[in-house]
Amino acid sequence: MATAFDVQFIAFQSMRGPEHFPRFVELLGALEAGGFEHMAPLVADLRGGSLSMMSVAMDAASGMSPARRERIAREAKTALLGGVVNAGAPEAAWVPGVKDLGDAFRAPVRARPPVLLISGTLDGRTPADNAEALRPGLSRSVHLVLEGAGHDGLFQSDPRILERIRAFFRGDRLRDERLQVPDVTEPRAPPK
Repeated sequence: MATAFDVQFIAFQSMRGPEHFPRFVELLGALEAGGFEHMAPLVADLRGGSLSMMSVAMDAASGMSPARRERIAREAKTALLGGVVNAGAPEAAWVPGVKDLGDAFRAPVRARPPVLLISGTLDGRTPADNAEALRPGLSRSVHLVLEGAGHDGLFQSDPRILERIRAFFRGDRLRDERLQVPDVTEPRAPPK
């Protein structure tokens, strides 16, 4: 049996990037038509332990301030997706062997060396605004924004991305840039 949380969580997971959009749109059409059986394999996968323990441990170690915890609880009451967006952010005490890294870890980042930030405009997990929020403490940062890229496969979507990464590590001077990447939802012809 699928719950409202299941539908909300699958909606959130579908926002990871454009490669997930077609399946989700198809699912919504089926649900609207009364085809709830289409949820069965997704719920089974969701409840079958498909969580990445690395991600859970990272979220738990990152922790949250009391103010952030209160904001999450307040906003979840009226958010379309409820609390599922932060459902993967467990308290460190819930994960064996993981300790909250504390407020010093969550303090504003400061760095003098060059920093290359890479974001996708269709990343519902870590949007480009997150990288921009770090920039005041990164005096030598460059932000490469990938138009049409999501969270998964961020670096594989276009060979120009790897070119920019190599140039950064060579010490070439880069500038903030926005690259339009290929639409991963459209079928592509095989290479000749």
